Amino acid sequence: MEGILVREVPLSGEITYYTRYGDVFAWVMMGISGVFLITAGTVAVRGRSRPEP
Repeated sequence: MEGILVREVPLSGEITYYTRYGDVFAWVMMGISGVFLITAGTVAVRGRSRPEP
């Protein structure tokens, strides 16, 4: 049997923690990831530029 079921879903107007702070959490995590990537890149470049003994 094939078909489409359509139904309205009632939404509450309540503001949750995620709707209030979800984007901030995502931006902070992206910033932390960026710091780790820059640190890893800096360490890798410094390690390559050392002269061999």
